Amino acid sequence: MSSHLQHSSQLYQKEWNFANPSPCVFHLTEPTLWKTVTQTEVHMQGRLLGGCIDVIRHLVGTPYGDLKHFQKHFLRDEPILWYFENCELKTADLRRSLVQLKLAGWFDHCSGILFGRSPANQPVQDYTAEDVYHDLSAELHIPIVYDIDCGHVPPQVTLINGAFAEVTVKENKGTIRQTFLP
Repeated sequence: MSSHLQHSSQLYQKEWNFANPSPCVFHLTEPTLWKTVTQTEVHMQGRLLGGCIDVIRHLVGTPYGDLKHFQKHFLRDEPILWYFENCELKTADLRRSLVQLKLAGWFDHCSGILFGRSPANQPVQDYTAEDVYHDLSAELHIPIVYDIDCGHVPPQVTLINGAFAEVTVKENKGTIRQTFLP
């Protein structure tokens, strides 16, 4: 058994500027703050599962989206610790996608959800991504952490689907320990 510990970054890149190329690969200029819905310390653990919600949402109702079977036969009913990053969904689309996942039972036996930073999180009539996270946390009664180093803006931590993960967020800094079984 081996494990890997990763820490939240100090700075992140707010956006890509493709129209103005530079000799630098990354432009890490913004302070990284991992946030929790409760604005308190959070500790959660479970089997990591997730990725780009723009793609994952289309698996609901297909043979590849049978989470009950997957959890029973492969995770042996261990809790899932979801992580999502958003490429292009506005907040209303993000909310609808999360409601679909919830109604399909994808958040049953869920220990928490991690959301990556995303420039796509544009408000729709003052409904923000933070509102989406608060609503989902209240409905599911689970911790939600957002603006983590995951998604379409650098830097990103490496998250391995199926790894057992322990996540701690304290004072806007986070750690993720992933444990891999032989």
